Amino acid sequence: MNTTLWLIFIFLLPIFMVRWFRWLAIVQQKEYRIDRLLSFLKSLEGQRDLSHIFPKPNDFTRTGLKRPAKTGRVLIVALISVAIMFGVTLLVEKSALTGIELFVFIWLLLYLLLPLWLILACVPTAIVSAVVTFVTLMHAQQYTKASGAVIIGFGGSYGKTSTKHLVNYVLAQKFQVFMTPRSHNTKYSVARSICQSLRKQQIALIEYGAYTKGEIAYLTRWFPPQMAVETGFTLQHLGLFGSIENSVAAEAELVAALPEKGKVFCNGEDEGAVKIVEKGRVKNHVPVVFYSGLNSEIQLRDVQLNDAGELFFQWENRHVVTKIVGRHYVVNIQAAIAVALAQDLEKEEIIQALESFTPNASFVRNFSLKCETLLIDDGGTSNPKGFAAAIDLANELKKKQKILVTGGIVDLGDESRAVHKELAEKAANVFDKVVYSGVDGQTEFQAVFGENLLNEKGAVGELLKMCDAETLIVIEGRIPKWLDQSIRSL
Repeated sequence: MNTTLWLIFIFLLPIFMVRWFRWLAIVQQKEYRIDRLLSFLKSLEGQRDLSHIFPKPNDFTRTGLKRPAKTGRVLIVALISVAIMFGVTLLVEKSALTGIELFVFIWLLLYLLLPLWLILACVPTAIVSAVVTFVTLMHAQQYTKASGAVIIGFGGSYGKTSTKHLVNYVLAQKFQVFMTPRSHNTKYSVARSICQSLRKQQIALIEYGAYTKGEIAYLTRWFPPQMAVETGFTLQHLGLFGSIENSVAAEAELVAALPEKGKVFCNGEDEGAVKIVEKGRVKNHVPVVFYSGLNSEIQLRDVQLNDAGELFFQWENRHVVTKIVGRHYVVNIQAAIAVALAQDLEKEEIIQALESFTPNASFVRNFSLKCETLLIDDGGTSNPKGFAAAIDLANELKKKQKILVTGGIVDLGDESRAVHKELAEKAANVFDKVVYSGVDGQTEFQAVFGENLLNEKGAVGELLKMCDAETLIVIEGRIPKWLDQSIRSL
């Protein structure tokens, strides 16, 4: 290249790198799955990212630059994408174009189709990942059989991770318990955690997750559960499942895998959970324990929240005070009690565990900021039930100014507009302002909140300056790093 082309290349390289890092992060967030990436491209957020051709000034800053976490797999995908683009460049160079025309054509081809090159780069790693996963599953199955642990499976489209963590803490009062960490519920993550940590524990708590039908059934063939906990159903990943019926059928695979002498604990107040259990037990007729709802075997009375949103209640004529934030966790507590009683724990052991349990990142958590503002953090993956529960929690807390900070809910498919419209109308009865950082659902929230919806960095900064002891901020779902840091620095 001549001097002019080199100067142009140096000028354009940072722009290219910003877009490359952004899509590497997206590929990583979608777990390198082609189906999830294609579903993402059909969503409003995906279309926004596709049309995000020219970076904004903030994209070049440390907090504004969207980039992936440093892992071996993302590095391999990055290297393969470079190899693909290099190959495309060599092919184009054989064309009749020369000089500046050739340079411009190559740059536009590589830059505009950058998402395609990265998606293609996922294919080789997906093949290798499938082989590694299969081998890991075989090793994990050997560890499971050798341990002889009773496997309790956790299913549902919401609440399974938090319920699993609480059940783990309660059962640990009496037993040695293995638990798949955090929200690990895919074939590889479950198998890897078993290989690393399952040895002589008496009970194994495994979370079973799915994006398509058949995934849970496949996982149960490797690790057959003796008992299951169905936490609830809400719209999630419909872009992949295709329909509500498919989603219910996928979740029912955990119940269907239980032996006839097994047992399923069901969130009876959630109609979706009941449908999942009914569909799953068609063949095995496994007995059901309802831990909530009209037929609940676990009754909590006089359920209340303190000023920080923490639960306390009456159970078996005992006053139980917890650090768990939010009334919607009552069903998690009931599930933990039901499973613990089935494992012959004493009531005193259960109460002691519930009162000493400290919520982790899988739960809604409360923080008092320096300016004395109360922060309710429900960050991470969002779903309609969890979003609605966060609104209800905010409604119960007595603060003069209430601010909702959210990026909306992704992967809702054709249901996205209706779900966000309903949530926006519900939120408008509670919150004074909403800071909206996402794309999916922003139109619906804008229509309801009008000028009280903020999405510009400057306006958000001015709003946060007004926060004090009479302010409540609720973070719902994933938000940008700069926004999260701005709130926590108050």
